[in-house]
Amino acid sequence: MRWGGALLLVFIVFHILHFTTGTVFPVASRPDAQYPGFSHTDVYGNVVSAFRSIWVVTFYVVAMFFLLLHLFHGAWSSMRTLGLSKPSGNPLHRRVSTAIAVIVWLGFSAIPVAVFLGVVR
Repeated sequence: MRWGGALLLVFIVFHILHFTTGTVFPVASRPDAQYPGFSHTDVYGNVVSAFRSIWVVTFYVVAMFFLLLHLFHGAWSSMRTLGLSKPSGNPLHRRVSTAIAVIVWLGFSAIPVAVFLGVVR
């Protein structure tokens, strides 16, 4: 959880610098870039331009994987913390925790991957 939390902190800082301030904004790696750079008024263009870079997409998907692990641990251990579950892991809690974490990961990873693959233009 420590390393995952540290990576998530780095991701949050990068995400704010990337999409909010435009301080860290890679140039689109494709020559046919419709949206060449950061714009404070064109959020859609920023997303499409940023996620054309394989490095940005990879970083976002890996960070979302660590979010998946973090959410799984939080959802699973919350039942024990609240005293609703005995120390022996309840299989239902583990399944529900896994489902929550995977759904969030898929939802957050779908946009960068869809833009990179050209589904979203």
